[in-house]
Amino acid sequence: MSWETLIYDLKDDGILWIRFNRPRSLNAVNRVFARELREAVEQAEADPDVKVVILTGEGRAFCAGADLKEAAAGIPPGQEKRSTHNLQAVAQVLRDMRKVAIAAVNGYALGAGCEISLDCDLVIASEEAKFGFPETGVGATVTGAGTYLLPQGVGLARAKELIFLGEHIPAAEAKDLGMVNRVVPADKLEEEAIAVARKVLEKSPMAIALAKAALNVGAESNFGAALTYERDSGIAASSTGDMVNAGQAFKEKRPPKFGAGSD
Repeated sequence: MSWETLIYDLKDDGILWIRFNRPRSLNAVNRVFARELREAVEQAEADPDVKVVILTGEGRAFCAGADLKEAAAGIPPGQEKRSTHNLQAVAQVLRDMRKVAIAAVNGYALGAGCEISLDCDLVIASEEAKFGFPETGVGATVTGAGTYLLPQGVGLARAKELIFLGEHIPAAEAKDLGMVNRVVPADKLEEEAIAVARKVLEKSPMAIALAKAALNVGAESNFGAALTYERDSGIAASSTGDMVNAGQAFKEKRPPKFGAGSD
């Protein structure tokens, strides 16, 4: 499948690049973009050949938020709700998929763009990246899970400040706040994203999937529920061949090889 606003590039090693491809508009989200991004992440989730997903932007922005030119032209009745539904579906798919999603933030990540980065499991940012929530300055509100994800990372008071004031913050500050995992020079961004993806690929896909689900449950529930989920995940992990393979590899002083039983 091909898209108007995205480049879907699956490499032989199972690393999928989803590149936002509206560089003249700083990859701003219009109705087509919202629909196509949902289609792309749903396809990535369903495709067994996709092992890790990396999202990034073409040009000098990751995603600068809503396309205000489209908004100024007037949005037909029902279309705004549909676009919001599509972006919320993107958030849900990225959070729930068994694969690791990495945001490689190459420039502005504002509004919906900032939320898309938060939807991912890991965020690697260029030193030139800027993050922020400008919605209140244009008469809009946060609709892409930012009100849930942002306070988890930075705390409620700081989340309110970011959303109420709409200030742009540099990548280094975003890292200090917990919104970003790593900050690298702009010319090293894709190299670092690939290196991180390959480290993920060295691990058991089954164990990664179980750990991701358990972390999400732990973040959303109480201590006892987290323990129960961890117990069930541990039982599920031990029922596959991955732990045996890893133990044998340790004895033989070689890297483990995880096979079909990992899924």
